[in-house]
Amino acid sequence: MGNYNLNSGFNNVIIPRTETVANIVYSGALGTAYGIITVESNRSKPLIMNINNLRFGDVVGQPACIDFGNNNLGNNKLYFSGTNSITNLSVTGGSKERHCAIRVTKGTTVTIIASDSTSTLTCTGASSGAGIGGDYTESGGNITIDGDGTVTVNGGYGAAGIGGGGGIYRDNELKPGNSGNIIIRGNGNIISTAIGEGAGIGGGAFGFGENIIIEGSVNVKSKSDGIGAGIGGGEYGKSENITITGTVTIEAIGGFGAAGIDGGFLGKGGNT
Repeated sequence: MGNYNLNSGFNNVIIPRTETVANIVYSGALGTAYGIITVESNRSKPLIMNINNLRFGDVVGQPACIDFGNNNLGNNKLYFSGTNSITNLSVTGGSKERHCAIRVTKGTTVTIIASDSTSTLTCTGASSGAGIGGDYTESGGNITIDGDGTVTVNGGYGAAGIGGGGGIYRDNELKPGNSGNIIIRGNGNIISTAIGEGAGIGGGAFGFGENIIIEGSVNVKSKSDGIGAGIGGGEYGKSENITITGTVTIEAIGGFGAAGIDGGFLGKGGNT
């Protein structure tokens, strides 16, 4: 077990691949800690990360505030308690920038869990980075959100709130930001918003929204203020394998030309 102390100003925290429990302890003034927390890739054992009342930002040129790296182990967990805000502050302009709040990309498995019903987590990406998920031209990983708390997620322009980063089609080559596998369950509240070509939950620009499961008694509000689906595909992105079960409550609002639940603008839907 390791305690990683964050202070006011810049912090660069690297959690080694041998660590199994990481407690992120914030002792600085509110709103003044920034930098990056990096989980070393290619772990042999899963990681449990605990955050409590964490306000944390990012700096120019770094891909994420919390970066889970390439760790395809099924039991990586992020527990949050109190009031937490992970906000990427590194925008300098340009769609190619990488600005996730919490980076969970393809090849990585993370479950995000509220400690209790009063716990809140707000994640805000910028430019082409998802709030939780992939960066520019990256697909999201295996993301599960569980528990009784409230998770509020905002994607950067072109990215999903939860899921894929912003994609691009250039020189006859497509680099999409697909959703990855997303599970939302429990009894909490999930509010996810995309502002450009991405879905609220699902694919970023050109990205598929696929393998999305919403279950239990969770309350979900997901929307795109651009041209992505509320839940499903981003711009030109199809939707496939979306399953909703249990006593969930869902408000899904698609952007211009996009479905509430299904394909994004000019994207196909199927198997919902």
